[in-house]
Amino acid sequence: MVKKRVAIVGAGASGITAARQCVDYGFEPVIFEKSDVLGGILHYSEDPQKHSVMHSTVMKYSTELSVFSDFPAPKGYPEFMHHTKALKYLEDYANNFNLLGYLKLNTEVCQITRSKNYSDSGTWMVEYFDVTSSEKKVITTEFDAVLICTGMHARAWRPPVYRLEKAFKGRVIDSQNYKNSTTYLNKTVVIVGFGNSAVDIACDLAPVAKQVYITSRRSTWLLDQLDSKKPWDLAFNRKKSCSEICEELFVECKADKISNSDSSANELDHPFLSCNFTFSNCLQLYLASGRVLIKPNLLSFAETGVELEDRSIIQNVDEVIFATGYDFDFSIIENGRLIRVRYNDFHLFQHMYLPGLLPTLAVIGHVQPRGSLWPVAEMQARYFFHTLSGQTQLPTSFKMKEELEKWRCYMSLNYLKTQRHTQIEDFVVYMDRLASYIGVQPDMFSLLWSDPRLAFQCFFGPCISQQYRLGGAHACPSAREIIMNNRRKNSMYLAEPTKRFSRLTVNISLITIVLLLLLWLLF
Repeated sequence: MVKKRVAIVGAGASGITAARQCVDYGFEPVIFEKSDVLGGILHYSEDPQKHSVMHSTVMKYSTELSVFSDFPAPKGYPEFMHHTKALKYLEDYANNFNLLGYLKLNTEVCQITRSKNYSDSGTWMVEYFDVTSSEKKVITTEFDAVLICTGMHARAWRPPVYRLEKAFKGRVIDSQNYKNSTTYLNKTVVIVGFGNSAVDIACDLAPVAKQVYITSRRSTWLLDQLDSKKPWDLAFNRKKSCSEICEELFVECKADKISNSDSSANELDHPFLSCNFTFSNCLQLYLASGRVLIKPNLLSFAETGVELEDRSIIQNVDEVIFATGYDFDFSIIENGRLIRVRYNDFHLFQHMYLPGLLPTLAVIGHVQPRGSLWPVAEMQARYFFHTLSGQTQLPTSFKMKEELEKWRCYMSLNYLKTQRHTQIEDFVVYMDRLASYIGVQPDMFSLLWSDPRLAFQCFFGPCISQQYRLGGAHACPSAREIIMNNRRKNSMYLAEPTKRFSRLTVNISLITIVLLLLLWLLF
């Protein structure tokens, strides 16, 4: 029997893990990648025309909660991977599962359309060409299914041209074109935006630049990547044993409030969980030393400076860097007419499926989890191929639209209304939801009877991806051992924090509280 062929657009983390699941479910992947290497933006390049990470980029999420469920990180990997380590991990992953043979490098997909017999077959026509060829001859091939794995950082977004911007004598670039600090010695730099890219660039420039300014339209929360010497997500991304309000209060106590003005009128006006997380372990030091200054939002340019919304002026500016986010784009699918995007808002069931279509097209990795995207992309791919193989079914189009409407209402009530906050998901809740669709979510009550120690660790420990390999389709025999040893005793870099209370005492207290709450609710 001929295997069904699946076109996977993009060879970054999402595309590579999608190919792995594709093979695991008995399909044949074809991975289209327009560059000459796998890894997506993790492959660092000095070329400003090539989108890549900065030279100093380090992953925001811990290695333990970032790795794929069937391929743990090698012994000795750091708590947070530098981009070179992350790329090495992806390359090892691809080699381990023999995925390199499915790659079509230097090949750009220019258009994807439904085939003439789509209503019966669900197939798609994929048009692509060799970027190294001078002819750019377009080849069209029919595929049984298509996965869009191009990522959320393919195209930078910036505000419309400011007043007098063209008269500015300095340089203006997007954050995705910033590579390193070597050309910024003794320069005055203004960074527009206050997300992770802006903070990373500011910290990279602070030791060498004359002065760094961050301009922001609102004050923000800042979270340390380390909590008591341990990665923040090991504590945050666990099963929810308390209400969202309690969780928010707990995290807000650990976060720092960074104001964009000396005026009390510009104090934080939004709760911590209403926005994406911004991380830094060094920004506070540069703020305290004056190497980085936080200012109100950019209003206009001048020949040698910029004017801010409070009418103050920054003089002698050498460079302005826009770190204002990214523009989500699905124009390669039927010229952008199939999946509509407005201000980065698009409506896909579980951020994957367009209601009304057959389950042969999905988007992988276009979601903003409060945790690492890698295991989320893996789970999305498992859901897609579980559905494509007929082992589960999608809800009806009506049910999908109903769920999407509920989600839109929830987002409008709980998150800031900006382009940066359109596809946010709680890491644990979203992983559990997708896992429940394909029957791989751990059953805590069954585990409590069969393996209490494992159940205890799954509920109270970090939600690592191996939890979703304990049972169900494509379970891994080594999953239990990895979960039980998830405290990463092999770490060479961080000392174990001082413990005021034993873990057993804390967990018994939490169980007691949960039982009392259940009794109160029932009686």
